[in-house]
Amino acid sequence: MPRYIAQRLLHTLLVMFGVSLMTFALIHLTPGDPVLVMLGTDATPSELERLRHLLGLDQPLYVQYAQYVGRLLTGQMGDSIFQHQAVSKLIGDRFPATVELTIAAMSIAVVLGMLTGVISAVMPYSAFDLTAMLIALAGVAMPVFWLGMLAILLFSLQLGWLPSFGRGEPFVQAIQYWFRTGDPSDVADSLRHLLLPAVSLGAFSTALISRLVRSALMEVLGQDYVRTARAKGLAHLPVIARHALPNALIPVVTVIGLQVGTLLGGAVLAETIFAWPGIGRLLIQAISQRDYPLVQGIVMITALAVSVINLLVDLLYGVINPRVRYG
Repeated sequence: MPRYIAQRLLHTLLVMFGVSLMTFALIHLTPGDPVLVMLGTDATPSELERLRHLLGLDQPLYVQYAQYVGRLLTGQMGDSIFQHQAVSKLIGDRFPATVELTIAAMSIAVVLGMLTGVISAVMPYSAFDLTAMLIALAGVAMPVFWLGMLAILLFSLQLGWLPSFGRGEPFVQAIQYWFRTGDPSDVADSLRHLLLPAVSLGAFSTALISRLVRSALMEVLGQDYVRTARAKGLAHLPVIARHALPNALIPVVTVIGLQVGTLLGGAVLAETIFAWPGIGRLLIQAISQRDYPLVQGIVMITALAVSVINLLVDLLYGVINPRVRYG
């Protein structure tokens, strides 16, 4: 196990190096000049050159990249060109909102996806199974931005049940306030703001997990050891919970881990549609302003989070199935 973890950490470092190189190259190959965006088209060439020199953008690209990597090795990501704050502070202020939205979307996806998948596998080709898989197919086909706009039109504008944009009180703080005062109003307000973006963001993952759980569990239920357990007189539910489901979870856990990265990427769209104050909206703003340090910082933090989650998912295999061995 320790050797495997060390190997994965080394692979993570190589991945982070590749991400930093690709992000740096793509940003500088993208048309646009942050200096021109800052000063406008009326600026004189001397003013443009002076600001470009102050920002270090007049140096060769390999020098800029070496300086960027050097800052990363010391735990620094530079300062935002436009917001004049440390990139780490800007990301630290916005990242909790994105984590809250991602956890909420993933929780909805896992609970609903596992539940519908198990029921569909136990009752294949029933009315519930056909209805659930039809809805799952629609969930896979619908983009986040389209589903989000439909949800706003229906639940916010037509019915008036839920707010159409913004974030309420941070959920953790709302829970703490509830425990201190006994007033659950902040929790209710936080959930009302969180529900639409979380459902819109997690719809694709819910559909994918549901279909995968159904397929994997139906395959396991046909194995000899499951039939043997039933022949010994074990009840139907314990056979599924103790014997079939753990063996069907390996591919499901893999997909769940990958979907966390997908949700972090999809949060860019969800946060833009619902005006959610996370790093997704911050990234869109940074790209439009050609804020190189901020874009690079957000991409690096997201890549690091996805790499750590994938490592944890790989380690979880051994917990789910003790037969898994790490080389």
